[in-house]
Parts: sequence; structure tokens; C-alpha cells
Amino acid sequence: MSKTLQTNVLQAADGWTVAANLSFSDGPDVDRTVWTSPHWISSSDNPSFLGRTALRNLPDFGIPLGCVPVANGRAQLILSSWNPRDPDNTSFLGAQISTREKWGLGSYEKVAFQARVRCPFGMPGGAVASLFSYNLLSTDPFQHDEIDFEFASNYWQGAHEAINTNVYLDDNSGIDLVVPTTVDFSGPIDFMIVWSSEDIRWYINDALVRTETSVPQSDMSLTLNVWVPGSDWGWAYNADLQAATAPGTQWIYEVDWANVYVQGAKGG
Repeated sequence: MSKTLQTNVLQAADGWTVAANLSFSDGPDVDRTVWTSPHWISSSDNPSFLGRTALRNLPDFGIPLGCVPVANGRAQLILSSWNPRDPDNTSFLGAQISTREKWGLGSYEKVAFQARVRCPFGMPGGAVASLFSYNLLSTDPFQHDEIDFEFASNYWQGAHEAINTNVYLDDNSGIDLVVPTTVDFSGPIDFMIVWSSEDIRWYINDALVRTETSVPQSDMSLTLNVWVPGSDWGWAYNADLQAATAPGTQWIYEVDWANVYVQGAKGG
């Protein structure tokens, strides 16, 4: 991809520039100089497990199980119904990638994250695919900044189609809002988060779906993942989706590309 704006919302004439074109090259794994995945640190600090899902990564799962392969120029974030490292067969094996580099209001006046993704349309309800910005501020106590798009497979079609948006500001209590939508989850979708000191704006296919004036200040990574939540998140949970006891089904959340845009670099 060339370094051009891949959106009608942001214009070069307004001072927006492309900070990063995050495209993918076919191979057994994403470029690990650009992307990282969370791994087990200790029994009290395990960022590689979400809900009912272990997240594949190289230190814990090795090659090839811990990889995020790229096919047809798209990162393949695979969600498997069987986790071979779980002797109790109660967890799934999902995937997450985050940029090593961070961007945000610590460095720029305005920042935007955008990605074109393809959800595993037709899979059972109970899974979550995401695009979000994230910065861990402290592990003890646990505090973080985050801005989310989360799309649960419970709501990918039908009369109740919806997407969850959320923001965390140096805290663990989010300001979440479920947004009704008529987006076609069977094809590619462009999600974009734009934020400045004034507000955060969430866009789907260049259409504004939410504005929030409570704004995190730190620089954040761009993160994408796919996983299965527990019953503590009732909106996304579905009891019909259960882990397998042997190699079984897998679903793929694809990322075509991602871009980071910035405006007004701060001195320092």
C-alpha cells in the first residue's frame, strides 16, 4: 500500500498524515518486528487469557501453534474450539496482535486507527472480534487506557444486529455503549477510531456511530483479537458455544490491513 489516506473522513488538507501502513505479507506468521502477542508472565499476571480463551503466542505455544499466519495478504486470527494445552478441555484458543509502536495524545494533537477486517460470518454466537487501542498504565493496581470496537457474533445478523463501543480512562470501569447497526458482516468492514483532546469518534465504513468527550491521554497500540468471553459478559456470552475435547472447529477473523493517521506532532 502507498502512504495515502484510506478514508473519506480524514483529509490531507486538514493536516492528517499516514504514520503507519500496516499491511501483511504471506507467510507462517505476522512480522514480529511490527506486531506482538501477549504471553504468560506469572500466575498473578497472565494477559494471554481472556474470558474462556487462551491467546496463541510464540513463548507459550511455539511454532506453528503460537503463530498468526498470513494468507492472501490478510492476517489470519484463528479461533479454535480446542486448546491442546488445556487438560480440562474448558478453554478455546484465540489470537491477538498488537503493534509494538504506540501513538496518541502524548505525541500528537489527533490520532486515528483504522483497519479493514472480515469476521467469520456464520459461526455460532458467543465469540468476540475486536479492534481497539490499548495502553497498560499499571499492573498493581491494574489500570489502563483503551478505546474499543467489539463485535460479538451474537449480533452479526438479524433484527438485533449491534456493535459494542467502549472507552477506559486510567481505570477499569469503561464507558460503554452498544450501537445498533446494519453493517454487512459477511464482507469486509472498515472500522476507525479518531480521537483528540476534544472527543473520540467511532466510524464504521466512514459513517460516524458514536462520539464521546471523555478522552484518554496516553499513547496506545493498535490491537486486534478474537476470543470467547465468559458468562460475566452477558451481552456477548452464549452458552451454546462450548470448548471441544479434541481437535474440532476453527474460525478465522481476517485483517486485510491497518493504518495509523496523525495530526499535529507535539515537540519534545
